[in-house]
Amino acid sequence: MLSVELLRYLQFAVEMCVLAVVVLHIKNWTGLSSAFISSIVFLVVQGISLISTPFIVEELSEIDKLLARYVFYFGFAFVNLIAVWGIFQIHLNSGNLFSKYSSAVVRLLQSLALIQVIRLVDRQIGLDCLGMAYQYIIPACNVAIVTLLLLDLLTHTKNHKIRKGF
Repeated sequence: MLSVELLRYLQFAVEMCVLAVVVLHIKNWTGLSSAFISSIVFLVVQGISLISTPFIVEELSEIDKLLARYVFYFGFAFVNLIAVWGIFQIHLNSGNLFSKYSSAVVRLLQSLALIQVIRLVDRQIGLDCLGMAYQYIIPACNVAIVTLLLLDLLTHTKNHKIRKGF
């Protein structure tokens, strides 16, 4: 079982990595790309998580544990689905095509939303058999998303330099 400290460190590392990816996009700006769209939306998701988790876990759960549970799981499922919608809308409105990495990020965000709902049901019906798996799946998906965003950035930057003849 992962310790709380290790999970917090891993979450912090994910947040810092996605922030670094966004900064690198801005530093090497080549225009709005699929890679940048997915990176900025995931950065917003991480920011929402960073801000809301302590409130839900430490404050709301003291008032009403059941309400906190619903807000936590449904809230993060909703945020992930809004992120998917946002990525699609920005791609659509900007005329950008999806990169294969951004498509995978969308699928992972959809999976995260589904995992949140499944975990809530697991806890509500009293099975609680997914606790350990949930503890590993969420960080693994976040690390996978950051990896995909970094690969997307590197691919986009390389392709842009090839087109420009650098």
